[in-house]
Amino acid sequence: MDSSSEKKAEKLAIFVGSWQVTGRDYTTSQEGSEISGEEVYEWLPGSPLLVNNWCRYVGEARRSGMGLIGIDFSHHAFSSQNIENVAYTRTYKIEPNPDNWVILGDTERAFIEFNENGTQFIQKWECTSDGLNWTTMWQLEGTKVKSV
Repeated sequence: MDSSSEKKAEKLAIFVGSWQVTGRDYTTSQEGSEISGEEVYEWLPGSPLLVNNWCRYVGEARRSGMGLIGIDFSHHAFSSQNIENVAYTRTYKIEPNPDNWVILGDTERAFIEFNENGTQFIQKWECTSDGLNWTTMWQLEGTKVKSV
């Protein structure tokens, strides 16, 4: 890995730690269902890759999964591979911007904003069926409870 890729990978450090999350899932109703859970991000030993695991409850339904976040060297960009217990597998392109992180999939996208000291975030996830019109899927707020 060259030095520019190493510097890029360092940007992922803001995610590292254990996060308590709360929010709303709007996929079934306008009022939304309550979400609560935990997300953990940690470095894969000896590499610039982050492993993330999550366990959330949407209402009483458990949603859990894991992912691998790193640099796609062919495009010099971040990417994420995710799998969930409800048989979803997804690949996302990740774009770090000065004010937020943008996660882009084929039919989903998210915007993540961290507070100034990196101890809280807000995530807004949207989905589309036509690539033009986006609908809010869910919103999460996270608080870092432990650095890993």
